[in-house]
Amino acid sequence: MSEREQYHHGDLRRAIMTAAVDT
Repeated sequence: MSEREQYHHGDLRRAIMTAAVDT
């Protein structure tokens, strides 16, 4: 997995976490 993919994956997880907290 490339560094950029890892970063994007982390960003996606962060968005999911934020959405979970928002709910």
